[in-house]
Amino acid sequence: MTAPVRWLRILVLLLLTALAATSILPRLALMSTTPDLFLIIAVYGGLNARRDRAILLGWAAGMVKDILCVSPLGLHALLLLLVAFWLTQLRRYLFHRRVSVRFVVVLAACFVYNCVYSAGLLMSQPQVGFSAAAMRIAYISLYTALASLPLLWLLARLGRWLGVEQGLRFGPVS
Repeated sequence: MTAPVRWLRILVLLLLTALAATSILPRLALMSTTPDLFLIIAVYGGLNARRDRAILLGWAAGMVKDILCVSPLGLHALLLLLVAFWLTQLRRYLFHRRVSVRFVVVLAACFVYNCVYSAGLLMSQPQVGFSAAAMRIAYISLYTALASLPLLWLLARLGRWLGVEQGLRFGPVS
């Protein structure tokens, strides 16, 4: 598959994700939180794609999220790029085909991602309480990890169509 076709398909995926994030997910909010679909895409790329493709997928997902959110342009792109990069470094130590491992990976990635994002938010807006921010981070992380299970399965089925590598070797290093 040529690179322009692959990126056109990924753009379609990101636009559908943006549509779901802005129209469907607000109706499924629990405790005023919704799962972070863009983080799930970055985690999928970090666990399944070659390093360069994973980093670009994380950056693209973050840029679309930046466009949709009221935040400094490029902040989500940078954070999701880093999530994808770190997962490409850690994936050889993980049996990430297991559902329980995927759940824990998404939970941890979402927790760290939101902690870093909220640290900047708390510095710029001190009127937001720390305990309220910590509870919100916990809710978002748990909800995103739960939502990631069917979504990562669906993305795995779309992996060949998206042009993401499927034959990578994983597991602990001997």
